[in-house]
Amino acid sequence: MRSMRDSHTSCRCWWTLLQRTPPAPSLRAPEVVGSRGVSAWMLLVVLGAAWAVESTHAQGAVEATQEDRWTLLATPASYDTAQQLLGLPVLVEGGTRDELHFEAQGWALPMLDAAGISYRVIEDDIALLRPVPSVGRDVDYRDPLAMPEILRSIALEHPHISRVVQVGTSWEGNPITGLLLTDLPFSREIDEPSLRLLGTHHGDEWSSMEVSLAVAERLTDQYETDEDIRDLIDRHELWVVPVVNPDGADAFTRNNSRDVDLNRNYAYRWEPSFYSGEGPFSEVETAAIRALSMTRAFGHSLSLHSGATNLGWVWNYQLEPAEDEAWMEQLASEYLIATDQPGFWITNGADWYISHGDTNDWSYGTRGGHDYTLEVTLEKTPPADQILDYVGHHLDPTVAFLSGATRAGIRGRVATEDGQGIEASILPLETPWPSWTDPETGAFARPLLPGSYTLEIQAPGFASKTQGVTIGPSGSSESVVELELHLAPLVSMDSLHMTNLEHPTSARGDLQVCAQWVVDTVTGGGQVGLDRPGTGGPYWLDAQAEGSCLQVTIDPERIANPWQREGEWHLVIGQEDGDVVGSRQLAILLTSTAPGYTLDGVEVQAADDLGHSVVHILGDNLAEGSMVRLVGPRGQRVFPERILSDDGPARLATRVDGAALEDGTWSLRVFGNGHWTALTGALEVHDGLISQAQKPTEGPTTERPETEGWTHADPSPLDIGGGDPPGDDDSDEAPPISGCSCTVHHPESRAGNLWLALLLGIRYSRVRFRRRNACMSSDAN
Repeated sequence: MRSMRDSHTSCRCWWTLLQRTPPAPSLRAPEVVGSRGVSAWMLLVVLGAAWAVESTHAQGAVEATQEDRWTLLATPASYDTAQQLLGLPVLVEGGTRDELHFEAQGWALPMLDAAGISYRVIEDDIALLRPVPSVGRDVDYRDPLAMPEILRSIALEHPHISRVVQVGTSWEGNPITGLLLTDLPFSREIDEPSLRLLGTHHGDEWSSMEVSLAVAERLTDQYETDEDIRDLIDRHELWVVPVVNPDGADAFTRNNSRDVDLNRNYAYRWEPSFYSGEGPFSEVETAAIRALSMTRAFGHSLSLHSGATNLGWVWNYQLEPAEDEAWMEQLASEYLIATDQPGFWITNGADWYISHGDTNDWSYGTRGGHDYTLEVTLEKTPPADQILDYVGHHLDPTVAFLSGATRAGIRGRVATEDGQGIEASILPLETPWPSWTDPETGAFARPLLPGSYTLEIQAPGFASKTQGVTIGPSGSSESVVELELHLAPLVSMDSLHMTNLEHPTSARGDLQVCAQWVVDTVTGGGQVGLDRPGTGGPYWLDAQAEGSCLQVTIDPERIANPWQREGEWHLVIGQEDGDVVGSRQLAILLTSTAPGYTLDGVEVQAADDLGHSVVHILGDNLAEGSMVRLVGPRGQRVFPERILSDDGPARLATRVDGAALEDGTWSLRVFGNGHWTALTGALEVHDGLISQAQKPTEGPTTERPETEGWTHADPSPLDIGGGDPPGDDDSDEAPPISGCSCTVHHPESRAGNLWLALLLGIRYSRVRFRRRNACMSSDAN
């Protein structure tokens, strides 16, 4: 049973929203009217409809059930209609070239009538479309909540190329489980780019789950016999998450258990609407995908949906084409040729209908990762006897689509001369939209069409580099150019000695940075701060010199938004003008206050003849497939040689080469269940021998926090000419205003939503809708 949100609306926030009059963007399509330009008589009709619905709601439980029921509708496709629907309490989900399909609850139907939107009913009660299990059927839908067991069975059968990872946990406590496919799944290889496949953002789209699972099964079953599949897995990490929304899938509802459309909850160009959530990444499910994506650079991804039969690419929030439009359309065209599904078509996302806050736009807008939406069936969850048919339409084309992008363009690493990976931007001047390298390894793969390119490689704190490349024709030996790119640090960070590198997101902490040149830089007007691409940084911190050391105050609230704070950060040193001259990559960790598990300590087994020690991390409810990193006294990060096993929820074993660690105190960091924790100062290293430190700092508590202060602001007009380049995923958000939550909560009485929509209609009759959030500060930038 879904736990619906309490009934309340922040009057101050919504009144502030209504008071704002942002400039209307210039689009290629005509201005729209209707819900965003409603005449006075129509508003009276809406008012009457609201009153009627409220009166009906008071009559009894039968009518209330009709009001709550989700109905699947269709309306003739047009730009104007799609824009009208954006301002109404409906969920646009797909359709055909000629029709838009959308969901609406019974209480919202009078608003459609009042807005003059014609529609036909496809299904009066979407809940009736839920497949019914049958004992005698040869093929049936898998249970979405059984996903951990299903993926474990795949990994058990193919342990040499697969590993189960708990990516996160839903609001209702259901695991969000993924499968990592690569040739060394329990080790981190420094030269492998990452790919991503997501399914079931929407809980009533079970066919997307089945196709995702079928891809994972095909890749593992044919790894030994298919050369292309073996090449894909041996040279990449492929992350498959078949069910992003387990609560919605269990309830067979599009939205999650808090009635939020997860594919409207990502940060890039997010807009407040009826079902987009309290703010970007307000939902634990999308926050888990973001957390995973910040540990990798997913250069090529696919998000599976259903309710249509097409393949789409960015942008979704605006009509202006992306810089990589030509490549994306070509790859989509290859898919169109490969599939035999009747009526399948391809489209730019916004050319179909405009949406805000979706996975594709966030992936491309934040880190330049190419991300596509594949709609696998016109019916959201077809009868089980059609599973083999639609899987057959998409299985081979999807595998080829994942492989195809890895066989054209550039790939390689960006690193220092001594091999330390650098998180850098790679900008082809001819298609000026940068992508980012892996934050840990510097590995990258960027698809490009055949031709000559000039690449600019940049990272704060390192000397920039320009590289010319020529991409040969598709299928030739020159279609992929391998690059090993070295960037020199502007100032060596090797002399740094640091303590207290891990801090909770909930409180300030003290960091000590010792190096005379850092002290001289900061006392001379420079600054020390935290930075990551896609966060709007650097975020400068307070620091005070004490001899040859700096005492730095780690203040998580300096970071603009709460969803950005947790995770690893580059420690950067800036000059007086703000230019970064030094960077220690991923040196600082801001840990979760409620990761859902605890770290209690370590046990170290004596080194074997090769100098390898086994470090056991002890804890409670440790997440399956957790990632472990070691961090030394200079902030340097080292990968364990191998994760040995997930011994259970109380133990995680890693094999570590003591010879690879310099003498001193080392911390252990763990990423699991979508959250970071740490045991600060857990290990001592001397002459290659590892021992347990006396008193490592314990990990955070396991309580689940309440959602707090999710805010969003858009301080500047939307650039319809193509948007801001990546590296600023959350840069449109201003620092949060405490206590302001601009969201429409799901009411027991539907009059609240109707009255709010009436006010919005009045407001939008003055000016075309532009995204704006009521919680923004007037001087945000």
